[in-house]
Amino acid sequence: MRRAIFHLLAFAFSIALAGLLVEASIRGFDLFADQRAELEIADAAGTVLKERPQPLTVPHPYRAWADRTGRLEWFSPTHHARSPRQIRSVFGDSKPSPWASMNVKTNSHGYLSSIDDYRDVATESFVVGIFGGSVAAQVAVFAGDTLSKALEEAYPDLRGRIVILNFSSGGYRQPQQLYALTEALLLGIPIDLVLNIDGLNEVAFGFRNALNGYHPFIPEKSRYATAIVGGQGSLDLGSQKLVFSIMEEKERISELEALPVNQVLIRKSETLRAAVGVAIARARVRIHELEVQLDRRASEGEIGVETATLSARCDPETTCWSLVGGLWERSSILMRVLSESAGAEYVHVLQPNQYVEGSKRLNQQETDFAFSADSLFKRTVPPGYKLLRERGARLAAQGEKFVDMTDLFAEDRETIYIDDCCHYNARGYRALARAIATEVEIKTNALD
Repeated sequence: MRRAIFHLLAFAFSIALAGLLVEASIRGFDLFADQRAELEIADAAGTVLKERPQPLTVPHPYRAWADRTGRLEWFSPTHHARSPRQIRSVFGDSKPSPWASMNVKTNSHGYLSSIDDYRDVATESFVVGIFGGSVAAQVAVFAGDTLSKALEEAYPDLRGRIVILNFSSGGYRQPQQLYALTEALLLGIPIDLVLNIDGLNEVAFGFRNALNGYHPFIPEKSRYATAIVGGQGSLDLGSQKLVFSIMEEKERISELEALPVNQVLIRKSETLRAAVGVAIARARVRIHELEVQLDRRASEGEIGVETATLSARCDPETTCWSLVGGLWERSSILMRVLSESAGAEYVHVLQPNQYVEGSKRLNQQETDFAFSADSLFKRTVPPGYKLLRERGARLAAQGEKFVDMTDLFAEDRETIYIDDCCHYNARGYRALARAIATEVEIKTNALD
């Protein structure tokens, strides 16, 4: 009996010692750091120390979808350790600039900005509103300070008064910019200069929409459908299963975060934090995999969304491009009319893209990572941009300030493009911001 008790105590001691060694190793070598960081822990005052990750987008009543309020972007200090490749591709060996580091959070309007409510902007400010898709958003977020400085150099009376407001979001294309401007003016947000930076999303996603039978007037279908699948849409059985599985994984995360150990022992034991964090991290990976499957179903037209849609009947060579070009042109005309009615200058910029022939001699790095011969963009940009440049010239002839920036990087041999879609590094965004500033013509009364 004594021997049995001795062996039991020895076993218990061994387990305790092993646990202490594991605890010491985790603390000493900072093991499972990301997994331990998954837990949402509150201090004694109940202050949340770590934000719970949230979906990228939510449905929006006018713009189809918007970024979720409060969501932190990948270049925020919170996420630096998890996105080193992205950080390097945009900012090189340096960290995100002070300006970019200010604009890491989605505000109450659904846009990345350091200003939570645009209605709070001081009336004496000179407000520059930037509209468009992800490229426009990153001009605002990565190079807004460059744009401000360039405008101040051209117009010294604006020094210290310029405020950059981002009204752009990934995937947006006309008429979403038009809707965003309408919404801003209806809310009474002051804007003195409207910059509409677009082109790529219209020709790539608008054309794809039309080919799939949806008019380009309808927002980009995969993002639109994915944003509302959990709401009022009517889903097929396969999509319902995916949504249900996502809900199960989210419930599992909530249960793990609510474990009593989180409230009592978790503050003392890094081992327990790591164990629970690993389980939460696995659930998050599973959610991401399921959401990717759901998005793929949407992009391939397998998700049926019960909503009013305008069908498009077109052939790839003629009617489809007429739909895309006409919508883009009319949307720009209406944005100019709205801007002028609100006393704002309007400048329309056709953004550079690597698939426009002769627009840039890609270096080896760009050829390897920023060009795909069989992509949607390679198929749609050459004919689509030809159409937009022609229609843009027509807009300029009608008095619109239309600026064709497609050749901006034609003589640049350094790396600019960082993916096979359209995005630039910080150097590219700063160059685009400076180029736009040289094209802006601000009337005297706007400086007062």
